Amino acid sequence: MDTPDKSESIKDNKLTIKIDGPSFPFDKFTEALKNFESILKEIDKETSGDGRPTVSWSIDSLRSGSLVLTAQGQPSKADVEFDRAFEIVDYFANGLESLRRNQDRPEGFSKAALKHTKNLARLIDPDDFAELDFSARGWKFQQMHEVADNLLQEPHKNYKSWGAISGKMISLNNENKVRFGIRTKTQNRVINCFINDEELFKIALEAIEKRYQVYVYGEIRQIWNGRKVNIKAQEIKYLKQDLSSSQDLLEQMRAIKRPNK
Repeated sequence: MDTPDKSESIKDNKLTIKIDGPSFPFDKFTEALKNFESILKEIDKETSGDGRPTVSWSIDSLRSGSLVLTAQGQPSKADVEFDRAFEIVDYFANGLESLRRNQDRPEGFSKAALKHTKNLARLIDPDDFAELDFSARGWKFQQMHEVADNLLQEPHKNYKSWGAISGKMISLNNENKVRFGIRTKTQNRVINCFINDEELFKIALEAIEKRYQVYVYGEIRQIWNGRKVNIKAQEIKYLKQDLSSSQDLLEQMRAIKRPNK
């Protein structure tokens, strides 16, 4: 289901930023957090009525794997309502939804807030920060690359490469081309897998039926920010189901001999 242009009113004083990709340079991580915080502060000043900040933000939680940080807003003064942070999170969410589709400055965003949003969008790179996602209670935003396209005026650039993905085979669609959906374990996204081989088709069907994790090697199409769109399968193998860690998965994938292109 597509995310609506305007999110429903968000009743949450917490906002989470998730950074995923091949690597996490420290300087880019600090730059991302700096601009993230600056956007919230600029929205606060723009919507406070007198141009003064009303909410203080602190780290509520920090998780590794992918980099996941949750910021929590609290009133900075005794006379500020507790739900003031809700309003800022709401402006932030609706602002990103708007910037997916056009360059107009959203309601609640000052020029400075828009500048910091552009700075955040520029950090997207297939070699490290491939994805920047945001979420709050009842809202999730995984389209920061579309915001980058609008704000930075950079069209989608598709490129192809040979490689592998792993995940659970979850669906089949044969309306036009036969394609399967693979939900990746690392990014929790569904990637289309196109199959033109009868034997691979049978393997994929069994993987869905038995809920197998699979390794798929083939031609991968990606967009400019590193997000994988689909793969044309040349080989599919089942992975063991009793994986105790991501290292076990990595070792299994390394043990598989990749075919010649």
